[in-house]
Amino acid sequence: MSEKLSQEDIDNMLTGNSGNQDSPEEVSGNDFKYLTTKEVDTIGEIGNISMGSAATTLSMLLGNKVEVTTPRVKEYAGIEEVCKSLKESVFIEIDYTTGLQGTSVLILAAQDTAIIADLMMGGDGIVKKPEIGELQLSAVGEAMNQMMGTSATALSSMFNTSIEISAPTVKYQQTDEKPELATDVLKGPIIAIAFDLKVGDLINSEMIQVISLDAAKDQVEKLMSLMNSMIENVASSVSGSTQTDSVQTAAAGMSSSVSHEIGSSERPVTVQPVQFAAFNDLNSFGETGKNLDLLMDVKLKLTVELGRSELAIKKVLELTRGSIIELDKVAGEPVELYANGKLIAKGEVVVIEDNFGLRITSIVSPDNRIKNL
Repeated sequence: MSEKLSQEDIDNMLTGNSGNQDSPEEVSGNDFKYLTTKEVDTIGEIGNISMGSAATTLSMLLGNKVEVTTPRVKEYAGIEEVCKSLKESVFIEIDYTTGLQGTSVLILAAQDTAIIADLMMGGDGIVKKPEIGELQLSAVGEAMNQMMGTSATALSSMFNTSIEISAPTVKYQQTDEKPELATDVLKGPIIAIAFDLKVGDLINSEMIQVISLDAAKDQVEKLMSLMNSMIENVASSVSGSTQTDSVQTAAAGMSSSVSHEIGSSERPVTVQPVQFAAFNDLNSFGETGKNLDLLMDVKLKLTVELGRSELAIKKVLELTRGSIIELDKVAGEPVELYANGKLIAKGEVVVIEDNFGLRITSIVSPDNRIKNL
């Protein structure tokens, strides 16, 4: 899904109609006490755009096609009412630190959490009996962190402001257990946005996003204010365009008059092509040396790279003292020297008294070093 609002989306939100054909049927069957129909549609559209973008990120992480569709907005007097209909689940709590207020809580079924964690750790996602431990919570927390990061980026584009989030707090919630969540979610009415969640052939379930009523209304108010501002700007532009057309018409008449006067002049005019001075390459070391004198005392960070390796999250989490990681460099192969992240030389590792050092065996030319830095 696009992270930008189309004109149809804007028109639907301003007129109180949702672009999703399923939403009116869902809303019409519910009597909303705290929200108007327009607010419900707007909240659904916000969730639709943010989670649609996040689904792409989750798909890349899990290596499976991910679909997050059909937002359904409901309101509850408290979070306890939501928990009544849930079995064992996992709560992912994320605070908005910049741009929006309040906390967003994602709720996943324990089975879905175990499958996502298994895929994150390099497994095939086939989980017969879900086991939720620290390892699984950490893996799904990382997945949700990146997913919600993408969602925040989409919301930043939507609200035309910077939106930042905190690191997620992941908690395992057993049936009939009282939830321990942020104050704004616990203290009053809440809004729940339910999404259909599909991950390949492994998950066909539901994911619920919970925010406080105040946070939901704040999002609606900010978006509607932005939409109204856009409408005013468009109206102003149309009005200004009309005035500009009048000015251009008058200017065209003046231009015609001036052209006539110039054309009737009998003074000869000489026309010839313009000539530019030749442009020479000034990037040679000799010609820029006098300017480099001003930078000679600037310090650069040098880094020697011994090698690299890629590990699945599962392997990283299993690392302990004494673990050995195989690098992509062959023994005896030259290591690379970087200056401010730019490769400038290769060499071999030596020992200088008690410290390591580098004997340079090949280095890029001074000209290339200047261009790289």
